[in-house]
Amino acid sequence: MTTVDMVDMWDKELVRDPYGEYSRIRERAPLVRGVLDPVGPSWIVTRYDDVKMVLTDERFVVNPAYVPGTAQRAMSEEVLRESDTPAPYIKYKMARMGQADGADHVRLRSPVARPLTMPEIAKLRPQVEEIAEDLLDRLPESAADGVVDLLRHFAHPLPTAVLLTVIGIPAADHQRWQRWCLEVRRADLTMDELAQAWHALVTYAEGLIEQRRREPAGDLISSMIHAPGSGKPPSDTEIVAMMMMDHNAHRSVGHLIGNGTVALLTHPGRLALLRDDPRLLPGAVHELLRFCGPTTLARLRHATEDVVIAGTTVRKGEALWGILAAANRDPRRFDDPDRLDITRPLDPAGDTHLAFGDGAHVCLGTAVARLVGEVAFTTLLRRLPGLALAVSPAELEREPKPRQWGLAALPVRI
Repeated sequence: MTTVDMVDMWDKELVRDPYGEYSRIRERAPLVRGVLDPVGPSWIVTRYDDVKMVLTDERFVVNPAYVPGTAQRAMSEEVLRESDTPAPYIKYKMARMGQADGADHVRLRSPVARPLTMPEIAKLRPQVEEIAEDLLDRLPESAADGVVDLLRHFAHPLPTAVLLTVIGIPAADHQRWQRWCLEVRRADLTMDELAQAWHALVTYAEGLIEQRRREPAGDLISSMIHAPGSGKPPSDTEIVAMMMMDHNAHRSVGHLIGNGTVALLTHPGRLALLRDDPRLLPGAVHELLRFCGPTTLARLRHATEDVVIAGTTVRKGEALWGILAAANRDPRRFDDPDRLDITRPLDPAGDTHLAFGDGAHVCLGTAVARLVGEVAFTTLLRRLPGLALAVSPAELEREPKPRQWGLAALPVRI
């Protein structure tokens, strides 16, 4: 990157190394302008305190339709209407709680917030450990000359199984649910094929909702159906939208495991320290989220009024990207931020990093990600003492996604 006058957020180097490139931008200016197609010119906010403000201040919303006095539609709605999503099914993508603000967001989030708290999710640890052990038992079957793609055969399947269970998809249906969720996102299918995939997914989901309506279970589907209170309950469309959230969520947790594994294997001193004292694992996961977390950009925000940030006036209706990768390496907030330090002190009041975002839209899966991360690294360190990269770190390929920093594959020698 040679200029910060107008940042192309699809820039190859920026996508490949967001922590390094956005940090360089951060030190040159607190706010710059950038473009991330199909979003037009927007503000890029890079410093920790400023990003935290944008995420927590009620003057910023995720849906531009909530900006007073405007007739804007959500950007995602505009994109969806121009995409290949069959028209009858656009409503399921637009009903995601991440598209809502204020009372609408609270109405959708409250029913599922309690089942996703740390104490509730902690009850799943034995089940998560069992899944992890089973995946590692089968790992040699997928190896060729002792080399296996850890991302494909461990890092992604583990959070997928856990999140689908939490949502309420029966284990026997995990594979076909995942197949449908992938198919409705494929760009190479015809409109008829997409419509068939959507029909199968929605028909199955609506049947499961009816079953949970008759027979509640301890899952998120049941929590939304039987939400307490006198307010408007979530609709079936909104429940289906919640059920579909697992795809991006499990990808993020899988990339955390992949990124964290690379970080530990390329910092042998830290790895040895962790092997010698597994009690450091919770703090290590916390540090890995800060150091190499998979989500580099927070969801786009819109100013509901004129707001001054770092001396720059952001006008009402303007859009802002909060750069989590830059904020989490900001030397104004973290000592020696580019150093992986698994003994970095934890704040008893909560996360200091912004890997999960912050404010009203803070990631609902925080507890799940922490638990799965702890179990994944604990199991890997115990079961695979000789684990090593099968290629040099420079040869590892990244997925070309500007909002999520993840590997395309993770070949390791077991």
